[in-house]
Amino acid sequence: MLKLGRFNRDLREFSNSRDSFTITPDIQASVHEDGIVLLHIPTGRVFQSNRTGARIWQALSGGLQPDAIATEISGDYGVPQDLAARDTDSFLTALEQHGFVTRTGNARS
Repeated sequence: MLKLGRFNRDLREFSNSRDSFTITPDIQASVHEDGIVLLHIPTGRVFQSNRTGARIWQALSGGLQPDAIATEISGDYGVPQDLAARDTDSFLTALEQHGFVTRTGNARS
């Protein structure tokens, strides 16, 4: 099981904030009080994260893109926008590296 309680700084690949992501097909998500567990059904791969990761996943599922997600995280948790943007990108990059999301190019504002 992959755990990302705090965002793994080694996985960070800072992307253009205009990058767009889509959720890979055949993913099941279970949100709970402590965060989220994701299951990639065909491979059995499991990914677990904290509540902030759950918020990012839910926002992405709802159609928001990284810049809008970071703005929400910044406002809701009272952290600087640049920190929220870096951590959102780090989380999405980790999901991408493990096959849970796909980077689809540049999104328009």
